[in-house]
Amino acid sequence: MAAHAMNPNTNDLPRLAASSRDDLGATGNRDTADPVTSFKSEEVVAVIPQSGAENGGGEGAGYLIYTLSESTDPAAASEGSESGARFRLRAVPYSPSQHPRHLTAALSPLTLRRTALPPHLAPRGRRRIHVLVFKGAGLRLASEFCSGVLRPLLEAAGVVPDEVAELDGAQAVSAAVRRLAREAREASASGGTEATVVLLSGDGGLVELLSALDREAERDQETGGSSGGGGSAGGRRAPPTVVLFPLGTGNALFHSLHKPLYEAHGAPSPFVLALRSLFFGTAVPLPTFRASFSSGARLAAAPGGGEGEGEHDGPAPPEEQHPVRHLVGAVVASYGFHASLVWASDTPEHRVHGDKRFGMAAAELLHEAHAYDAEVQVRWKGAEGFAPLRIPPVDDENKDETSRQRLAYLLLALVSNLEKTFTISPASRPLDGVLRGVWFGALDGKRTMDIMTKAYQRGAHVEMPEVGYTGDGSPELDEVRVVVREEEARWRKICVDGTIVEVEKDGWVVVKREDKGREMLNVVVNGAVLSRR
Repeated sequence: MAAHAMNPNTNDLPRLAASSRDDLGATGNRDTADPVTSFKSEEVVAVIPQSGAENGGGEGAGYLIYTLSESTDPAAASEGSESGARFRLRAVPYSPSQHPRHLTAALSPLTLRRTALPPHLAPRGRRRIHVLVFKGAGLRLASEFCSGVLRPLLEAAGVVPDEVAELDGAQAVSAAVRRLAREAREASASGGTEATVVLLSGDGGLVELLSALDREAERDQETGGSSGGGGSAGGRRAPPTVVLFPLGTGNALFHSLHKPLYEAHGAPSPFVLALRSLFFGTAVPLPTFRASFSSGARLAAAPGGGEGEGEHDGPAPPEEQHPVRHLVGAVVASYGFHASLVWASDTPEHRVHGDKRFGMAAAELLHEAHAYDAEVQVRWKGAEGFAPLRIPPVDDENKDETSRQRLAYLLLALVSNLEKTFTISPASRPLDGVLRGVWFGALDGKRTMDIMTKAYQRGAHVEMPEVGYTGDGSPELDEVRVVVREEEARWRKICVDGTIVEVEKDGWVVVKREDKGREMLNVVVNGAVLSRR
């Protein structure tokens, strides 16, 4: 069996290390001391052969064990760190013939064979490999990770990307992703090379790519070509393959895909897991949903700064308003508190704090405890028509009858987690493709905070009587329609995988799970995740 088909997520490796360590990301040097000392098994990324090792070279031929550690010093994670202090990649020499058999057996699942790379890392000419570095994502660590960790490892494995693009700013990101999507679909239509996209970003990078691919599919339809993942006269097109690295804020999709692996004792870090998936993982179809909007929907302007935080500076001028007919997502669609929170926290001042930005922006929203004026209807799987969504009753003497019947939170998810430890949908499993709903009525700020806190306790919030949830044993959602009656624009925000859309008064959004077999992307996941489905 080829190495990439094996389970590379073993947590039972012996303690390994090097007594003399060089920072490969900073210096490119290799350790020369005896490698069998003290580094941790969960830091092992891959064992890569040196020249001649795979072909039965002599005693001098051997391997390098690549390990990755991360600094816990907050200063090392500061914005734009160029020192390499945040990540430390090391390479230590290793020769199977000179070490115990149990060590060799333990390292075998993490031993890379250059002649048996996974299909998404196929040699040049058979597949184009694009590395997209979103410099502004999360804590702005993507560039450091790319130069100090990813590129040295790709070079060691003999993988030469066709493109490494560092993108800074929304316009640069959009232009690059649109070009890549166009090239990928043109190559696929002509039977040319397939594409692998390595994303160093958050969930926003993925929704950018999905949206660009969706636009290309629409152009195909307009010109009479084949669209989507459906098929053509020559057979079904192979969609691009995406490899995720969790360098955004919440990284909901990555953490949800890898959640089963976090639960083991001594589990690797998210970055080690991402690298193992890159070198040993398998590409599988990525479930998605489609959010369709009313005619007046526009991409929302960022919130204004200074005093009145969370307030908008008014509508954007016409030339800056971007109409939105629909978006394709793979994570969540939401209306109410969650969408307002994502929008209100999307400022440069908040973003530098990573996922802590949400807590910082939540205080004002919790104080206001707004009761959202909207009508929500659902169509259950197998049903012909829509029915009103039942909102659990709110027992609050401080609210009038109208407010008590209104909504505070509605979130539709294809994933289990919004952050690594924030479990919004505990019944969701990696790649199950089930659209699940979480919702509750217009509670006061304290009770809303109690619900959010329970979500950090393995999703215990869904057991609370105030919370509605389509978990195991519930009817399955097929489609959800939200009509927004709010007068103020700040309460008319819809969130799709981090992208904020503002609808007009009496505008609407309809969210529907995309049919299986029409997925626009494959995603690379760890083999251990697939074995546990």
